Amino acid sequence: MPIDEFLKAAIDEARQGLREGGIPIGSVLVHRGTIIGQGHNRRVQKGSSILHGEMDALESAGRRPASVYRECVLYTTLSPCSMCSGAILLYGIPRVIVGENKTFMGEEDLLRSRGVSVEVLQDSECMQMMQEIIRSNPALWNEDIGEWPGRLRSFIIAALRRQVIRPSVFLVRMRGPFWMRSGIFHAFNRGCLNSLVRIRQLFH
Repeated sequence: MPIDEFLKAAIDEARQGLREGGIPIGSVLVHRGTIIGQGHNRRVQKGSSILHGEMDALESAGRRPASVYRECVLYTTLSPCSMCSGAILLYGIPRVIVGENKTFMGEEDLLRSRGVSVEVLQDSECMQMMQEIIRSNPALWNEDIGEWPGRLRSFIIAALRRQVIRPSVFLVRMRGPFWMRSGIFHAFNRGCLNSLVRIRQLFH
């Protein structure tokens, strides 16, 4: 089946983000068959806390009356996260076309429960781009979705609650392929004690 021209535009945005050194997620906002906003994830490029692909597309569209949003379709190469789903609901965008949700499942159930039509295409290029960035830079991806890798997060929180601040314990527990791939081992190894002190401060 030929690729939808609007999804293709979103994929082009994702490719542009990758070329810029960011995360390859693109989005376009379509009103009555015309793209009125387009963008890509620019958190890295702009040092932003909120510029996911969908948010960048909405920003690109500029200020619009509510009646326009209610006639729009939002295309995004990846399932929308909580933040982007909130914006979709806030502006009453009735339809969302998602490139893929295999690498990340966002708030699709929430959107559907609020009456938004969500269609997932499972596009191979969207999946490939995300698989590659998650494999090559997992720490950046986890930052983008506000996550620490699950096993590390669970272990650190449990240890801090027990007042365990022993660098040797963390280093021993973190040796292994998962930690080496994630780059987290290296961050702790460079300054383990100082890192633990900073992490501990987050929970007080």
